[in-house]
Amino acid sequence: LARVAALTLLALPLWARPWVLRLMVGPAAGSAREEVATATFLDQPHHGMGVLLMLKSELERLNPAITRDAGFGELKALLQAPNRPPVVGLYTHGDSWAPEAHFDRFRALLGEGDEVMDLGSGDFVARCGGKPPPHDFVMEDAYLGPMAELVAKHVTSHLRDGSGGGNRKEA
Repeated sequence: LARVAALTLLALPLWARPWVLRLMVGPAAGSAREEVATATFLDQPHHGMGVLLMLKSELERLNPAITRDAGFGELKALLQAPNRPPVVGLYTHGDSWAPEAHFDRFRALLGEGDEVMDLGSGDFVARCGGKPPPHDFVMEDAYLGPMAELVAKHVTSHLRDGSGGGNRKEA
């Protein structure tokens, strides 16, 4: 079924592609999202199949009703593992793919030296044009530089001092 869907998108006439793109990315014509959607779904059949198979995998891995100890259960086991490195979670308040309830559950699983960075606070938002990053920030050029800088600073500071941080910090 994934292969049929992917090949159907490729077989669409050129005049239908703009309509399909609009359904995929919304009114962001000419955006990086449109370029990625075109390159992913309308040029390469294996990309479309891969995304559909990834969705199936995510539904299985993240849903405890389908897979025992999936989602936070699986994450809990990883976070309780001995001698694991510190974990840094990146979070933006209002992200529909990572709701506040998930943030609270994730934070409760963290141990000493782990932290959650709120990307919707502090000067990070100012560096991103005054808007907090969306869940798919990798699709927006405005967020790539600030995000790379934030992660690089965080990693290098922890490499230098060997600390793991607190439990929640502003970005």
